[in-house]
Formats: sequence, structure tokens, C-alpha cells
Amino acid sequence: KQWYQRRVRGRTRVQSTGGRDRQLQESRRVHATKMVCCMVVAFFLCTIPLTVALIYAVVTEKDSGKYITEFLAVVYYLIYLNSLANPTIYWYFNRSYRASFNEHILEMIPSPIINR
Repeated sequence: KQWYQRRVRGRTRVQSTGGRDRQLQESRRVHATKMVCCMVVAFFLCTIPLTVALIYAVVTEKDSGKYITEFLAVVYYLIYLNSLANPTIYWYFNRSYRASFNEHILEMIPSPIINR
């Protein structure tokens, strides 16, 4: 436990910050859990179609030709979308990542467009 002094009505009181620390730790844990859950859901939503398509192709042993090729093309774009979703999820949930990301993006934009 950490202790701090607080002046109340002319008197100095020593109080513990243990409760606030626990609340802050619990809040951070919940926040991190939400972020990880979002990343896992995004990963599964983007990779399940590929898994299903590959299992279907192996089980049926059929070459569906044009249709399976077009479907796989769309599925691979979903995999790429997952690569875009990860930094977006980090940006949404992490304040320091967001500040750093925005700073670096603004450096890449030419200065006449943005007044600094």
C-alpha cells in the first residue's frame, strides 16, 4: 500500500491509496481484455472463411474451378483486412499508441495541407 498525506480542515491526515490502485489496475485489466477480445474476434472473422473453404476443398475433393478461385481471392482480401484491423484496434484502445500514430501520420502529410 502507498500512503500519502492530505490536509483536511487544518489537520494532516495520512491515508492509503491501496483502494485507488486496485481500481486502476482492474480498469486497465478490463481495458486490455476488451482490446484482446476485439483482436481475437477480428482474427477469427477474417480467417474462418479461408479455413472453411480449404476444409471444403479437401473433404469434397472437387475442383470447383472458377468459383473457388474467385472465393479464395475474396478470402485472401479478408486476411489482408485483418492486418489493417490490428493497428486500428490498437489505435482505438491505446491512448499513447494513438498519439504516436497520429504524430507520425501527420509528419508524412505535406505541410501546406496541414497548418502546424
